[in-house]
Amino acid sequence: MKYVKLFESFINELEVGKVLFGEPKGMNWDPRFIERWQELKIPFEPNTYDEKKLLDLLRDWITKESKNPKLAEFLRELLPLKKKFPKVLDPTSGREVYDGNTFYRGTLIPMKDVLKLKGWFKNNSVDFNYGAIETNAAYTWNSVSDKGFTSLTPTAEVADGFAADYMSRNGMQWTDIIKRLENGSGMIPVIVTVEDTHPEILMNPKLMNQVGGLGEYEVLLIGNKTKVKSVIIPNWTFIEKAAEELEVDLTKYFKGI
Repeated sequence: MKYVKLFESFINELEVGKVLFGEPKGMNWDPRFIERWQELKIPFEPNTYDEKKLLDLLRDWITKESKNPKLAEFLRELLPLKKKFPKVLDPTSGREVYDGNTFYRGTLIPMKDVLKLKGWFKNNSVDFNYGAIETNAAYTWNSVSDKGFTSLTPTAEVADGFAADYMSRNGMQWTDIIKRLENGSGMIPVIVTVEDTHPEILMNPKLMNQVGGLGEYEVLLIGNKTKVKSVIIPNWTFIEKAAEELEVDLTKYFKGI
């Protein structure tokens, strides 16, 4: 019973002291990472029990993708502390490690949603080796996961890889996308973008890299539903070839491209 009360206290009243994650040993006790921690200029303070537990859960997520349901609860408790500890919790504090002000996520969304979106244009960024189209139309994205948060990356190429993984795992071919387009059903792999100033994004990507030690500057979007900045359909060159093979006019579905 005593353990249960202690755990409930951790959930309802997160105890972080005056400095959040103020002890480098709680991050990754490796001399190679101490210098990176010092670059954050966080005053030293021994981590509380709650901070240690939270760091353990974050590390398990980054290194093993452990989907402990408690992590989402802890992250929601951190949201109100974002302004108090911006060096740790505000992603804009780590802007020097990524270009621009955008984070990306490769995901799946319903084809019927895509068909409702307007204002498509060609995205000629070098980030997309096989072309892409994009729209800034208002869209509320529902995560394919229900774990309560989603990781985002500052690298479009990494997000593109996630989208490709969805295709591979589902045995999806490029012609399947065209058939789903014609039927207005099924899912399509896309990339959604979110501004780094979004109020429900947590974690300085430099710190996340420090915790996991994997060289991945990810951040965490809290919740399962959010309004995104834009929707990108990558690998457009392959989609165009599949449409040509099936004699389908893509401009019928994507005006202006």
